Parts: sequence; structure tokens; C-alpha cells
Amino acid sequence: MNPSLRRQLALGLAVALLVVLAAQWLLQEISIRETTHRFVVSRLAHDADNLLVNLRMDANGKLSLAETHLPPVFSQPLSGHYYQITFAGGELRSRSLWDQSLSLPELRPGEERIEERQGPNRQPLLQLAKGYQRQDRFLLVVVAEELTDMASERREARLRNTLLSLCTILLLLFWQQRLLSRAIDRLVIPQRALQRTPTELTSLETRGVPQEILPFIEEINRLLASLGQRLLRARNAAGNMAHAIKTPLAILMQLGEHPDLQHHTDLRETILQQSHAIRRLVERELKKSRLAGCDGPLPRIRPREELEILLTTLESVHRQRNIHIEQRISSDFELVMDPEDFLELTGNLLDNGCKWATRRVRLTACNRANDILVRVEDDGPGLPPEAWTPMMERGVRFHPEVAGSGVGLAVVAEIALNYGGRIEPGRSEELGGFSIQFVLPSPARKSIAHDPVSFWTRHLLPLYRRLFPGR
Repeated sequence: MNPSLRRQLALGLAVALLVVLAAQWLLQEISIRETTHRFVVSRLAHDADNLLVNLRMDANGKLSLAETHLPPVFSQPLSGHYYQITFAGGELRSRSLWDQSLSLPELRPGEERIEERQGPNRQPLLQLAKGYQRQDRFLLVVVAEELTDMASERREARLRNTLLSLCTILLLLFWQQRLLSRAIDRLVIPQRALQRTPTELTSLETRGVPQEILPFIEEINRLLASLGQRLLRARNAAGNMAHAIKTPLAILMQLGEHPDLQHHTDLRETILQQSHAIRRLVERELKKSRLAGCDGPLPRIRPREELEILLTTLESVHRQRNIHIEQRISSDFELVMDPEDFLELTGNLLDNGCKWATRRVRLTACNRANDILVRVEDDGPGLPPEAWTPMMERGVRFHPEVAGSGVGLAVVAEIALNYGGRIEPGRSEELGGFSIQFVLPSPARKSIAHDPVSFWTRHLLPLYRRLFPGR
């Protein structure tokens, strides 16, 4: 299975985005955690300083707090804000602790400790503990604040960040595919050019092609130019060969007509037969070279009348075997092809069908939606599937009693290859014998804008004359 460029780019971008966004998410989580901790610690330090300011000592040396100057949150039971002051001979606790106490670390004067602890009702607390020395008395001040609300806010921020990251990944993937589709759409022009027939294709358009694909298109153009030069050299070589063979061939044919050979009938017939065979081969190869090197467009033909003449001729040739050739040629059947090549191709197929048929041969020719079909079927014995491919090779024959040289179908295959078509052998479902069909890609039909005269003369003019016969 060929790899998909879209899938590879999408997968690579998704992996890269996941890694980047995961790292960003982790750094943001650490940053939010550190920020909230610093904020809570700064507030706890402010609360500890406020407690020291409001700490009072009476004449008996007893410590107390002026609670009227403290925030009311310390007076609400289990409010999440707590303090506890420990000193020699006693301690002071906030009413919010109710009947519980905080975890007290061992500290010296001037020391400080920040840690997360579990408070009343298993509340997660961030606790600040400081050691103070005041009037020869050591004080341990511990203030704490519940982290439940901040943890909930962090979870919400984490969820929003995750959703935003996923939306960013999907949006970037969608945008990448859109940009990639626009870039790939620019390759439609050279793709359509490559779908044209070989005789029409000289070079691919490079305008609008992405820079990354441009070297590939230029290499294809160089290859097409090289192939064109080779075809031109082949055509010139075939022409030179034809001129070189014409004189010896003419001499050979004159020898066949020499009076000294009148008494050697077999020798004379052999010389003339082989001379005519050589001339036909030369003409056929020259025609192929002209087709390969032709610069102009091929004609659009409607060979219905020519096919009817060909069918009548073949029925006359095989009159002794009483072969009947049926025709199913659509009235609008047309194709872009050299007329002689088409008649040679169709004639070989029909002649082969007549040789193997028992009584019936059928010719079908029509224009389909995307291609052109020419099919020849017979009611003969047919061929096994394993013989279909070797049958197209030059010189291969499958029955010594059937006349032939084993070249006809090979010539058909060569003509089909020259026009970008294909030969499909098989078995006839209706007649029961052998079936072989020539399938040619249908050329793009000319629109009215490109060929208004042709459209008028072929369609509108006959309709106009039928509607208004007197004009």
C-alpha cells in the first residue's frame, strides 16, 4: 500500500503539536501552582504579622489577642483560615479550629517553614510556621489556609487549557489539510496534460506549479523532449530505410515479371508474393513512424460506411464457409484515429473471428461514457484463458489447420498501444465463442465555445432545416 502524503503530514503535525502543547501544559501547570502558592504564602505571612501586632500581654505576663482587630474569618468554625500561637505556658488558637489543632513543627527563633498539611475534616492546608523571640519569650506562630477552592480553580484552568489545546490541534490540522489541498490542486493541470494522447502531449505546463514539484515537472518535460527527439530520429531512419529498400524491391518485382520465369510458375509466384509482402511491411512501418512523429492532431472520423464495406468484403472472402457478420454500430460512433489504422485493426479482428467462427460473427462499435469500444465476437470453440496472453505475441498460432501467420493480433496490439488503448480478450456470453475488444480512451469533446462552427453544422443546422424546410 502506497503511503499517503496527507496522512504522513497530518500525523507528523499532530505528534509535534501534542509534544509542544503537552510541554506548554506542564509548564503552565507548574507556573499556576507556584503562583498560587506564592500568593497564599504572602497572605499567610501578612496574617502572621497581623497576629503579632494584635498580641497583648497583661501585668501578670499573660498573653492574649485583640480579636476585634482580626478578620472575622478566624471566628467562623472550619472556615478554612486558621492560626495557632504556642508559647511557654500556653497557646492561642482561632475559633475556626473549633476543638482541633494544627501540626506544629519544631523551629528556632527566626526560622520559617512552609508545607502542605491535612487540617480539620481532612482539609488540604498550606501552612506557614514562624519562630519569634519576644521579650525573652519564644513564640511559634502557625497560620494556615485551605487549598480546596484553589485546587478546584486549578482543575478548571487545567480543563480549559486542555480543551484549548485540543481545539488548537484540530484547527491547525484542518488548516494544514486545506493548504495541502490547495497545493495539490495545482498539480491537476499537469495531471490532465498527462492524460492526453501521446501525439498531443509535448510538454507540461509549469505555471502555478509549487517550487517543490517544479523540478519533477521539469524532468518530465526533459524526458518528453528526449522521447520526441527519439521519435523524430526513428521516423527519419524509417524514411531513409524506405528509400533504401525501394530500389532493390522494384528490381526484385521486375525480376518476378521477367519472361525467363514464365516457365517457372511456382518460383515466379513466390518472388511476387514475397515482394508484395515486403512492400506491405515497409508501408506499415512507415505509417507507424509517421504516427509516432506526427505533430498535428489526428482527425475525428465516423467510419460507419467504411465498416459496412469491410463487412461485405469479409463475407465475400469467407463465402464458402457461409459466415454471416452481424453489426451493431451506433449511429453516432466516432473516434480520433487514423482511418487506415482503424480499418486495419478492425479488419484483423474480424478476419480472425471469421477464421474461428462456425456461422456467426458480431461486430459492436459504440461510444461509451469514458471510452470507445470495438468488440468482435464469434460462435466458434473459443480459447482457454491461459491462451489469451500468449495469443498477442507475434508468430503464435494455436491450430495448424486454421490459415494464418500469427501476426494479425500482434499488429492489432501494436496499433492499440500506439493510441493509448488496450486489447481485452475473453469469452462471448451470447455467442459462446471467442471475444476480443479494443478499448480506446475517449478524447475530450469540443465545447460550443471552442468549436461553434462544428456544433452548428452537425446539430443546429439539420434541426433548423427540419423545422423550416422552405428556408
